[in-house]
Amino acid sequence: MTRDYNPVHYDERWKDEKGFKGLICHGLLVGSMICEFGGQVGWLATGMSFKFISPVYFGDTIQCAVTITKIEAEGRAKAEAVFINQDEKQVCYANMTGRLPMTKEKDILSAMVKEGDPSNQLTDEQYPLIDYR
Repeated sequence: MTRDYNPVHYDERWKDEKGFKGLICHGLLVGSMICEFGGQVGWLATGMSFKFISPVYFGDTIQCAVTITKIEAEGRAKAEAVFINQDEKQVCYANMTGRLPMTKEKDILSAMVKEGDPSNQLTDEQYPLIDYR
């Protein structure tokens, strides 16, 4: 999927030589979790940077919390994301810049949520965290 063929992702010998306890998930695959946030709020990304703090091993459970840290004119915004594993250890950090939807765009998103999502059949009752009104 990512075309990252670094042996640390698939070769046990390489992983052992590098001193990792297991095969490592691709960093940007982990980082891509922020795309769910973008899709939920209609965020149009203009920039992202990641700091990979600790490896994410196959089988780890990762939670990502995104905080919008600044909103400027015309919806320009900044956000940060913190990625935590099942041991509550931070594994990744991201800074993002982008644009939040404006009034007409929010109206469209609100209508889309009410109509339901054809890709996963979610309705606005099942997606209570999104409120564009």
